[in-house]
Amino acid sequence: MWVKSMKKLIFFSFMLLSISGFGQQYRYYKMQMHCHSTNSDGVMSPDSVAKQYLSRGYRILCLTDHNYVTPDSAYAIPGLLTISSEEYTFAKHMNGFFLKHTVDATGFTPQQAIDSVRAQGGMIQFNHPVVAPNTSFPFINDWSYTFPQFMALQNGPDFIEVHNAGTDLLQATFKMPIWDSLLMNNRKFWGTATDDMHHLTEVGLQSIDIGWVQILLDSLCQDSVRAALVRGDFYGSNGVEISQYSVKGDTIHIASANAATIDFIGDWGQLLCEVAGNEATFVRTNQKYIRIELKDNGILGVGKKYAFTQPVFFKDMGNASVDEVDNGFHHNVSAFPNPCSSILNVCFSTEGKSNVIIEISDITGKQLMSENNSFQQKGNYKIPVDVSQLTRGIYLYSVETNGTKITKKFIKT
Repeated sequence: MWVKSMKKLIFFSFMLLSISGFGQQYRYYKMQMHCHSTNSDGVMSPDSVAKQYLSRGYRILCLTDHNYVTPDSAYAIPGLLTISSEEYTFAKHMNGFFLKHTVDATGFTPQQAIDSVRAQGGMIQFNHPVVAPNTSFPFINDWSYTFPQFMALQNGPDFIEVHNAGTDLLQATFKMPIWDSLLMNNRKFWGTATDDMHHLTEVGLQSIDIGWVQILLDSLCQDSVRAALVRGDFYGSNGVEISQYSVKGDTIHIASANAATIDFIGDWGQLLCEVAGNEATFVRTNQKYIRIELKDNGILGVGKKYAFTQPVFFKDMGNASVDEVDNGFHHNVSAFPNPCSSILNVCFSTEGKSNVIIEISDITGKQLMSENNSFQQKGNYKIPVDVSQLTRGIYLYSVETNGTKITKKFIKT
């Protein structure tokens, strides 16, 4: 039975529209989250861009032209899932995904751009962080965000480009220090690797298929992509592949077909352990989070390849807020769309026959609704919840399975 405890709410139902077992086996798909066409400053038509990426093994493509949304249907081709996206371009650069229409962001503040994407139900990536004016490369502008600018934002992004291969062609740098600093300050942003492709070649070098994410999906559709992006079920790469990855309690195991070294990174970017080889196990002690970098150094330093995982957060994080306490890559609890106006799809996994309790609470933790469901077999499930009668604001949703409870935030619009 539903629990109704909100005084001003006359009718409040937690509607179970459907429970769908996703059933299919998970696998990785290659995804590009930053590239351009002739709809802004790229040199190829949207259709040509799509064909180029499909020919290189990509199955998911976000065309992110400056201040212009190319509808996903306008460049969809067989075998390639496309997602309507835009690079909001003002003093900073920010990608919005799952958008409904174009927004000319000229003159926007970062908060206005964030609010615009959220209003469309989209997800946000801050691009090429801390690419600052440089005397050697004066054409590289301060397009993105420094650490203090990140910390000043009240509502940050979903992702940051840890490696933008397009702007980093000459600098060959990763933005790990700023990422680690943000993670230590309870700013949980997933990291991405991208091409930022405008041309097939630039300065004599290939500028397509040089940075991407591998995303773990049960099916190739937009709902699955969004859910995996929310969970952090993806890793950044330019060639190193992850074949196994599991987190059980404090133990992390990872394997790769082509990594030469595996580095386990902890608080503030500290190197905790470096393993020579392509398989490793690490037991966490008191770190707030662990992330992993895998490397193939090529031949005499030429042809280096890498991969990096999302941070794994642990439950004893002290004063961190509830939505910052989870295990990122494989906790399999998420909800979309977020922000949400009417139907919140709560997704979770079961390991076998399970009793699952789903709750909606206000930001203080006061329970508004609760339902108990039983599932007879292992699988991934989705429960659409009717939250249309909630007032606008921030709420909590939680999933409790066999004594383990994960609580996260969602925004009602």
